[in-house]
Amino acid sequence: MATAIISNSGAGSYTIVHVSDGDWRHPEKAATLATVAVEGGGRRLASMAVAAAKAYRQSEFNEYFIELERYAPAIGAYLREAGFSRWARAYSDGKRFDIMTTNIGECLNAALADAHKLPIQCLMEYIRNMLQQWFYERRGDASKMGGYITAWAEGEIGKRLALSRNWHPEPIDMYRFNVHDGHFGGIIDLKVRTYTCRVFDFDKLPCGHALAAARSHNIHPYSLCSSYYQTEALLCAYADPIMPVGSQAD
Repeated sequence: MATAIISNSGAGSYTIVHVSDGDWRHPEKAATLATVAVEGGGRRLASMAVAAAKAYRQSEFNEYFIELERYAPAIGAYLREAGFSRWARAYSDGKRFDIMTTNIGECLNAALADAHKLPIQCLMEYIRNMLQQWFYERRGDASKMGGYITAWAEGEIGKRLALSRNWHPEPIDMYRFNVHDGHFGGIIDLKVRTYTCRVFDFDKLPCGHALAAARSHNIHPYSLCSSYYQTEALLCAYADPIMPVGSQAD
C-alpha cells in the first residue's frame, strides 16, 4: 500500500511523502519526497491536502483537490499520478483510512528518543518494558469504562445526537429514510448501514443522519455501532499482559 503523508519539516515547509509498493507502476519513485517550501504558503497547502485526504464524499474531495491543483500544480499532478485510492478516503476501496490516524513510526521514534543509543539487547528490553506499562495502563483505563461502547465513541454519539436533534427523516420503507440536515440530503439505509454522506460507511459509527432516522423508529444508537467500538473489544485488545523475558540461567 502506498501512502501520501504531509508533515511539518521546518518553518513554512511541508513534505509530501509517497511510498510505493509492488504494483506502483514507477517503482523507482519509491520513497520519493516532494518538498514544498513556500513563504507563507506551506501551511495553506498542507491544509488543502489534508482536507482532500479526509473528505468523505468524492464531490467534496474534488472541490478541495481542484483548489490544491490550482495552488500547487506540480504537487497536484504528483498526487493524481499516484492514484487517489492510495491516499484519499473518498476513493478508498477498503476500510483502511482513518482507522489508524497517527504515524506509528514517528510515535515510536519519539517514545524511544532516550533509548536510541542503547545496545540492541538493552533497547529491546526498554521496548518490552514500555509496552508492558502501556498495556497495563490501557487495560486499567478500559476496565473503568462502564458503558457498552467506549468513552470516546459515547462522546461522538452524543455530539452527533445533539447536531441532529431537529432533523426530520422521511421514511421510504422499513430501513431506508430520506434525511435532510439543512445543507445536504440523502438516503440512509439502516440495514446495510450506509448514507450518501459516507460518514456512516467509513466510520462504522452512526452519523447524525443515521441517528435521526434511528430516533424516529426508537432504534438504539448503540445497535448501529461497529463491534470495534464496544468496551469489551477494547478490553480484549489489551487482555494479554506483556511479560518479562526472565533470566537466561532460569
